[in-house]
Amino acid sequence: MPRFSGIAVVIPAFNEEATLGQVVQEVLAYTDKVWVVDDGSTDGTRRVAGELPCRMLHHPGNRGKGVSLREGLGAALSADEPEAVITLDADAQHPPEAIPRLVQAFQAGSSHLVLGARLDDRDRMPRTRRVGNAFADFWIGRMAAGISIKDCQTGFRLYSAALLRQLPIEAVPGDGFELEGRLLVESARRGFRVVNTAIPAIYPETARPSHYRPLFDTLRIGTMVAASIFLRPRWGRPDAPRWPAR
Repeated sequence: MPRFSGIAVVIPAFNEEATLGQVVQEVLAYTDKVWVVDDGSTDGTRRVAGELPCRMLHHPGNRGKGVSLREGLGAALSADEPEAVITLDADAQHPPEAIPRLVQAFQAGSSHLVLGARLDDRDRMPRTRRVGNAFADFWIGRMAAGISIKDCQTGFRLYSAALLRQLPIEAVPGDGFELEGRLLVESARRGFRVVNTAIPAIYPETARPSHYRPLFDTLRIGTMVAASIFLRPRWGRPDAPRWPAR
């Protein structure tokens, strides 16, 4: 099994007591740079994370996935100085054994953002999610310089350190799921190479219901699409704030 010393992994978690331990243990087979961001969980998520050989950030209350990603990516980039940071969800829907696929795509293609697209066994994805994904893929692809997007809502991603140090992530709005769409669009618009790599679509029987709300969150993403088409917000300007270059 390959080990990736230059890769850090960030796992946002909200009420993931049942699956977090398994996910972290499987990720540790590939890297020891693992960060869990507990987003104000009310179950045993914080306790489980504290018993594992990983680093943890904790919110006293639920603040949203976007906030967790910002903090986790920033902490991993500053503390570990990695070549790239991978994000994946704590609900066991993203198989850690697919980590080498993302790393290979990053290393082989000079890519800056690799999307773990749920293309294998996609018929296992709930119909409402498939429809919402297709809508978002089309419009976000149009916004993102017309590139081909296969699963824009996937949380299983690899961000190169070069991208994270130049992208104004702290200024990009969105505290929920829509942040990932905004980061994708802004990466493509700034000329960073975005690629897809296939991963399985997994929906464990033991996992809790998804925090993603198909109607509400798809509408939020749609609102973001409309705003990005008709407006050019400050976070998209070249003079927007950036993390310090190293």
